[in-house]
Amino acid sequence: MCVGENTSLEVLNLLNILTRQYPFFKLRQPEQQLLNVDLEQRHLLDFNIDNKIQSSDTCLLVGVNPRYEGFRLNLRFRSRYLKGNFKLIQIGSLINLTFSSINITNNTKILKSLVEGNNLFCQELVNSSNPILISNMEIFKRQDASGFVNMLNYLTKHISIFSQSISNNPLNILHPSLGSVGFSNHSTLKTIQNKDFK
Repeated sequence: MCVGENTSLEVLNLLNILTRQYPFFKLRQPEQQLLNVDLEQRHLLDFNIDNKIQSSDTCLLVGVNPRYEGFRLNLRFRSRYLKGNFKLIQIGSLINLTFSSINITNNTKILKSLVEGNNLFCQELVNSSNPILISNMEIFKRQDASGFVNMLNYLTKHISIFSQSISNNPLNILHPSLGSVGFSNHSTLKTIQNKDFK
């Protein structure tokens, strides 16, 4: 049985019970997720995100379209932007967020230059107060996910060291639904292989 991340947690648990009862059933997922599930403090689903946005003056979005993936987050950004002294910097596709934002590029090599400190926007991040970095679950589906996540972790470490940040962990992962969080925490799912079809 092949299940995806849109499968509800109730169905996933029932299928898990079924596979334990009848061992000839196997649960598989279509794509491998290289997610470290010990990221509870980094999830955007915490209650402090409003406080983080209100106390921040810079936010870096990496591959996120909050207008469609997290409309409440986009509303919070818009209200913070209208209060003034807030910059939203994007790495990803050019999108319309209904307010002004700076799009660096859609090339991920810019992230390497940010980590190395060779980019002009490094000054923006270092001189900001309580910068927020937000990425989404899609980065964990990339072939180079471990290297990409390591670059984000290095970037957050350097920002925490050099910026005027009071929070020690500015990286947040945007989950479009609560079900995707539970699905990613289900560790027994293997990816589907050719031998499964045979």
